[in-house]
Amino acid sequence: MKLIYTLASAIIISTSAIAQDKAIEKEGGSQFTMAKREIIVLDATPNKTKVISLPFINDGTEPLIFTNKNSSCSCLATEMPKEVKAGEKGVIKVHFTAPKAGDYTETIYIQTNAKSIPQIIKFKASVE
Repeated sequence: MKLIYTLASAIIISTSAIAQDKAIEKEGGSQFTMAKREIIVLDATPNKTKVISLPFINDGTEPLIFTNKNSSCSCLATEMPKEVKAGEKGVIKVHFTAPKAGDYTETIYIQTNAKSIPQIIKFKASVE
């Protein structure tokens, strides 16, 4: 009898999980997909700006809207579009200007209307 209850419970749980997945698919929305979420710069020099381009795609069903950006260092400036239509590609540009030689480990936070916010990009640089 325990086996029957266990099997019935498993079927109910898996059915509800599948139903949730289908509901999320129908819900739609914007989706921020980026292949690379870590930047490593090894050839930077002090007081010279290095620009790194990070391509991404909105593979959702609604426009992707960028609402805010922030970084853990004033040495990083982020440039991005305000909106990217569903199915379209875009580029985030990160401008890195090191005030002095040394190793940098920073974080860039990007807020959008996508479900998984904020987006986090790790940044590492070695400046000679």
